[in-house]
Amino acid sequence: RFKQRVSYTPDGSSQASEVTAFATVQPTFSDPALLSVLQQQAVVVNATHDALFAVDAGSDDITSFRVASDGALTLASRVSSGGTRPNSIAVHDNLVYALNSGDNTVSGFRVGGGAQLVALAHSTRALAPGANGAAAIRFTPDGRYVIVAERVSNRLEVFPVHEDGRLGDPVVS
Repeated sequence: RFKQRVSYTPDGSSQASEVTAFATVQPTFSDPALLSVLQQQAVVVNATHDALFAVDAGSDDITSFRVASDGALTLASRVSSGGTRPNSIAVHDNLVYALNSGDNTVSGFRVGGGAQLVALAHSTRALAPGANGAAAIRFTPDGRYVIVAERVSNRLEVFPVHEDGRLGDPVVS
């Protein structure tokens, strides 16, 4: 169930009206586009529920929002994903990684105050040779590894996360 609050001025006056919209999403296999987006985690909320991150494959951007206690979203930042066609995003503490399916890369970011995203220098790296169908990226619960699932090549790449947030060489299985 998603909640979004939108303010608008229907007559151009300075008094804004507020609308709260609710949508309940129950994906089925008859709605593959929606199911794909939800499974890939194209939109994620951090563990403290005060920041939301979304990938946009159309613009090759990642957008971050501050999440208020009532669920209202405020745009915090928009940055390049570091590659093409980002389709999945993962967050652990103040570290974010995006999976770019267009060029089979991953790129890292730090989350600063107010949910601001800052690219992690020298963190963009190609997936291992033979990568095809980059589908989803996740952190392990302890944040020590990043896992990338590849749908077409039917394999996983497991990257260790170094102290500086950059990824080490993957183990491919």
